[in-house]
Amino acid sequence: MQHTETRGYYFLKTLPPKAAKKPEVRKRFQREMEILTRLNHPNLIVACDSGEHQGLPYLVLEYVTGADLSRLVREQGALAVETAIDYAVQT
Repeated sequence: MQHTETRGYYFLKTLPPKAAKKPEVRKRFQREMEILTRLNHPNLIVACDSGEHQGLPYLVLEYVTGADLSRLVREQGALAVETAIDYAVQT
């Protein structure tokens, strides 16, 4: 979604209502929110905000274009050793 004031794009992550009723799922989501809002690294997506709306927790993340690694491998085949090492080092 695009922010109306900053014109930047963000990703909104929420729990489905059914999952949000399970204490263990909410606890795991809360832990993810706490960790992501504290991390700051150029190879990680930045968490911009978190909270709860109408009983559902949410996490606002920067939107990054591109493909995930599994899609990249499915579409292009196995990575070259040098590329795989580079990705592993970044991770």
